[in-house]
Amino acid sequence: MTTKPEALLLCLLLAAPLSAQPTPVGSELQINTYTTGFQFAPRVAMDPDGDFIVVWQSGTAATPGPDGDDAGIRGRRYISNGTALGSEFAVNTYTTSSQARPAVATDGLGNFIVVWQSGTFSVPGPDGDNAGIEGQRFHADATALRPAASSRSTPTPRASRGNPPWPPTRRGASSSYGIETTRTSSITKS
Repeated sequence: MTTKPEALLLCLLLAAPLSAQPTPVGSELQINTYTTGFQFAPRVAMDPDGDFIVVWQSGTAATPGPDGDDAGIRGRRYISNGTALGSEFAVNTYTTSSQARPAVATDGLGNFIVVWQSGTFSVPGPDGDNAGIEGQRFHADATALRPAASSRSTPTPRASRGNPPWPPTRRGASSSYGIETTRTSSITKS
């Protein structure tokens, strides 16, 4: 005779995937539509519905991205089945100097925030003092929740703009030629 805990354990073991390897769900997705120069440093965030946003650095000093001056931050949204919700879009509004090393997070409603390093140690960002950290909040439809702090024409200290005075990032960047992904799942939904 099998007890309830043993039966539950048996069911869980039988329902578990036989392999630790994830199973692709669909084919690879070409994330970036702008293909000149380097597209690298991708980051992904997913909301509870499985919809996701990918952000990345587009361009370098040698081959500027679509913002025209050094590197910029781009983003693209997808629904859970991998269908793109429009084309890639610009995240940063301040385009002088390098905008690099993005990070992204979402909330339960699909709204998201992107933060990145703005400026370099030789060409200051919008805060006027070497490299700083900038950010932009977006609605789930990728419209900005408020104007980006970096859109101000006169630099003001980050703390006075309501943003914490984060220290600059000093690590080097990696590179690749494009951004692609494959959605995977180790759980099959019926």
